[in-house]
Amino acid sequence: MRVLGADDARRELAERGVVADACLRGISFADLRLFDVELSGCRLEDCDFDGFDGGRVSFGRCACVGLSMRHAHLDDAVFLCSTMPACRFDRSALGGARFEECDLSNTSFSGAGLAGASFSDCKLLGSDFAKANAARMSLRRCNMQMSNLKFQNFRKARFEEVDFSEADLVGADFTGAVFDRCRFATANLSGALFANADLSTSDLAGFNLHACKSIRNAAVSMCGAAQLLDSFGVRIV
Repeated sequence: MRVLGADDARRELAERGVVADACLRGISFADLRLFDVELSGCRLEDCDFDGFDGGRVSFGRCACVGLSMRHAHLDDAVFLCSTMPACRFDRSALGGARFEECDLSNTSFSGAGLAGASFSDCKLLGSDFAKANAARMSLRRCNMQMSNLKFQNFRKARFEEVDFSEADLVGADFTGAVFDRCRFATANLSGALFANADLSTSDLAGFNLHACKSIRNAAVSMCGAAQLLDSFGVRIV
């Protein structure tokens, strides 16, 4: 794998729109304004994209360590088959962004704009979505164990086979959200809103009903209802 210095990397992105199969170390792309650019098969170590303005950016098969993309404009960006643990997307615009088969463990999306974004087959253990705007966001087959979703706006979001076990959902708003085959075992649901949510296919074992602020008009299955009543010591016979 070739190693690119800062000037060469910035020039290739600006002139060709593609950087492929390269190692980038300690390079700052901060405050650049580039559209329709692609990084493919690259290793990025301690690179800085803070304030980057890059609509329709694509990261494919990249390995990222210490990546910072705070306050960046990344609407409709695509991240495919990449490892990005402990990266920072704090307060970035990621509306409509797509993450597929990515390792995003311990990554911070704190305060990010994620409306309409999608995550599929991603590892999000310990990730931080605190105070992000994720209305209409979708997650499919994702592991959200021990993630921080405090006071998150998930209104009308869609979740498919998402594991929220041990996640911190304090004050999160799931009004009108759809949960398809999800799990909530030992999640902290204090003050969470599930009004008008669809939980009919989800495993509600360990779902702390009395900690929720509202579950009014939510849809649950007969099995789910029994699991909810079990938290109050009530058995259906």
